[in-house]
Amino acid sequence: MAKQIEAVERRLREKQLSSGEIADTGGNQWHDNAGYDNLVIEIRGINEQLSKLHRVMNACSVVEIPSSADKVAIGTEVVITVSGEEQQWSIVGYDSSDIDNGLLAYNTPIARQILGARVGETRGIKIHGSPAQVKVLSIKISDGGQE
Repeated sequence: MAKQIEAVERRLREKQLSSGEIADTGGNQWHDNAGYDNLVIEIRGINEQLSKLHRVMNACSVVEIPSSADKVAIGTEVVITVSGEEQQWSIVGYDSSDIDNGLLAYNTPIARQILGARVGETRGIKIHGSPAQVKVLSIKISDGGQE
């Protein structure tokens, strides 16, 4: 996340540095300068994005990898069935989902509903507002190769 913040800060600086040039392009008048107006809106958006990233970063906490695989937690790999369909997921940190690579962030709807479940446990959950049954088939500690 620190790299993401650095990239957004760099983009903000670039936009701020270009504001003088864009203001000059529009002439002496601060109003009726569409390029400058658009830049101001873009800078505000980048500032909001940066604020959100800082809030998330400040709220983060380090989570220890579990010492046992007795229940679904961050840092575990789980095999589940969702309404009879088998799926395998590694439960990872905030905003780290990568569905194509089997990574499911703990704050996603499915992960939130199975956190704390044990092998053999079946839970009724909702997926896109529809009821579904999830059964935990196996849990193991992640190999640490993923976030």
